Amino acid sequence: MSKRPSLLTVICWLFLFSVGGSWLFAPSARADWVSPGDGTVYTMPMVDELTDDVTWKADGYYEISGDLTISANDKLVVDPGMVLKFDSAVGLTINGALEAFGEPEEIIVFTDLWDQWPWYSWGGIRFNHTC
Repeated sequence: MSKRPSLLTVICWLFLFSVGGSWLFAPSARADWVSPGDGTVYTMPMVDELTDDVTWKADGYYEISGDLTISANDKLVVDPGMVLKFDSAVGLTINGALEAFGEPEEIIVFTDLWDQWPWYSWGGIRFNHTC
């Protein structure tokens, strides 16, 4: 008589194949963008021009499909009212500086692409040795 898998085992396998399958078991086709660390202050429209990993959508948000890294000495400025939607497991790493000051009527949103947490969780924002 064969032993049936536990509910927890089934849930874990479903998670791996439905959410993580594309990035755990297959090589990533995306190319990540890293700023050069030369003291540049970047805005999202500038980053959109520099990499295919960032795309302005007509619905009024930036779609980010590859990890973004702001190197030491560089700064990323996110303007009030901006919405940044990250693909599954994609994140933002800050080794330099992040300036994101929203307004009560123009909040800044960092979220996943599908707005369905936790199933399509994005990689979040990581601050490393920033000042």
